[in-house]
Amino acid sequence: MRKIVFLLTALCLSMSAWSQDGLVYWSQADGYKFDFDLDGTVDFSLPTQTTDKAISQVFVFDANGDGYFDLCELDLNDNLINWIFYYNDGNNNFVDPQTVIYGMSEGDKKLAGDFNGDGIGDVGIRRDNEFGLWWLITFQAMAPDVNQQFGISDKDLLVIHNLNSMHSRAGAQTPFSSINYGMDTSPEGRMVMKNIMLATEAGLGGGETPIFPIQIFRVKEGVNYNPGEPNYDLFQLAIRCSARRLFPNFSFLDAPFNLAYYKPGHYETEVGYMGCRTRVMGNVCDPDNQIAPRRGNLSFTTINLPRIAILANGNIEWFFDELDRKIDLCVEQLLERFAIQCKKKVCNYPFLMGEGCWLGSENLGWNDEVGEVLKNGTLSVGFIGLAECLKALIGQHHGESQRAQNLGLEIISHMRKRMDDISQARKLNVTLLATPAEGLSGRFVKLDRKRFGALPGITDREYYTNSFHVPVYFPIGAFDKIRLEAPYHALTNAGHISYVELDGEAQKNVRAIAKIVKVMHDEGIGYGSINHPVDRDGVCGYNGIIGDTCPRCGRAEHEGPHFQRIRRITGYLVGTMDKWNDAKRAEEAQRVKHSL
Repeated sequence: MRKIVFLLTALCLSMSAWSQDGLVYWSQADGYKFDFDLDGTVDFSLPTQTTDKAISQVFVFDANGDGYFDLCELDLNDNLINWIFYYNDGNNNFVDPQTVIYGMSEGDKKLAGDFNGDGIGDVGIRRDNEFGLWWLITFQAMAPDVNQQFGISDKDLLVIHNLNSMHSRAGAQTPFSSINYGMDTSPEGRMVMKNIMLATEAGLGGGETPIFPIQIFRVKEGVNYNPGEPNYDLFQLAIRCSARRLFPNFSFLDAPFNLAYYKPGHYETEVGYMGCRTRVMGNVCDPDNQIAPRRGNLSFTTINLPRIAILANGNIEWFFDELDRKIDLCVEQLLERFAIQCKKKVCNYPFLMGEGCWLGSENLGWNDEVGEVLKNGTLSVGFIGLAECLKALIGQHHGESQRAQNLGLEIISHMRKRMDDISQARKLNVTLLATPAEGLSGRFVKLDRKRFGALPGITDREYYTNSFHVPVYFPIGAFDKIRLEAPYHALTNAGHISYVELDGEAQKNVRAIAKIVKVMHDEGIGYGSINHPVDRDGVCGYNGIIGDTCPRCGRAEHEGPHFQRIRRITGYLVGTMDKWNDAKRAEEAQRVKHSL
């Protein structure tokens, strides 16, 4: 008796020769036997192409959309799947066997169906990994290439892997890379965005959280914010991915200061943020090119607000006078540096200018000076320690009283107006930056403590608070923090970011992430991110929150390699705090969690 490996009943065949149920039998010795009319006799036979190998599965379906059924048999060898297609020529002849080879993993499930709704049958792989992901890699028989629309492609995985392993920055560092996405509604664009996030969610080779690229999901009503919008599913995936891997962050194109530049259908008018906060949009030099691509920040200089406030000794009028003097000094320094940069030639920037990457550089010759096109960039004045500044002036920071909040907004509004006035007078893009202060937060306070002593709430910690942020140690609810910081985003046109700190395992509370993102959108935040603990045991591969011992294998940290504890410092993810300065280590340790 023949060994029946595959039996397909109730097979509806849309063929001109027949349109009824049928049976298909297969045996290694005899190949395929077809009983089309179910009368118990063989109407057609076909030898298998792989009689010397074990075939695990056979599919009978219309693989090319011509109305005739075709065959696909799976030959499994050496961790590879050989998909062998036989095409029906319409006369019951199966011609031109074609083979597609694809790698397989243990537990893969082979499927057949019309996965993309184009009326043509596909075959594919369902792959469920430990993260609960669904990978579906489909093959179109008449064009035997991997159709990446339904799964994570090798290229997407390679992008994430390469940006975390290429030490091409200064010969020893991975590039500090950022990507902004979320707005493209084309099938190709959606495919890329989806797969980048799935690859990020899956992690690197051993399940590690990718550090680069910094990913920013652009949120926009009418595109992805509300149910039923074209990319709403990608917005939900972004929230899920951020809950697991801390990326993507979220930028908000509906914030009035971003929406002012947005023109539907013109991707270049979609605000683009660089990693930790930098933003370039307005352009007083060329109002027709108020765009994000092909531009950048040329330099920025930061003002120490707490020192001016300490010296003011409560005299707010003197504070503003001294602030103006410091602004004038910073702008003078920026202009002097800009003049030096302008004298450089295209040959000094062979990639940036020579390859036409910078706006307008494609019109320059190799030995031309770059000054005229550099005007499209920005020169920025930044600030640090608004919270400590307010404590020095009135004894409270903006998280503690409305009076302090009003004064804080008055200070930053004054700085922004000065930048705008200088921009118009100079016809240069002079902007205001909420400085990230990777090193200055500790350097400035150390100098001021030496000069003024340890002043409570001002110089008594190892760091000054980042830009306009409510101090990290101050107990405040997440939504109150967002509400207080949002107005400063509209004032800092060179860049800004607000953070919320969550406790617990965020991937188990994705709704909390979604709620925070929606509040950020509704309150007018320009760029925001949610911090939460992401730990990993490199020995057993466990991902989650780890205390003193690993929940999976039970080992203590001192018994092997240290646990990887992913945290965000000035916008960047790090797996250890060992290499950061004392100020940032102290700041991270003193962060409080923000309740919802």
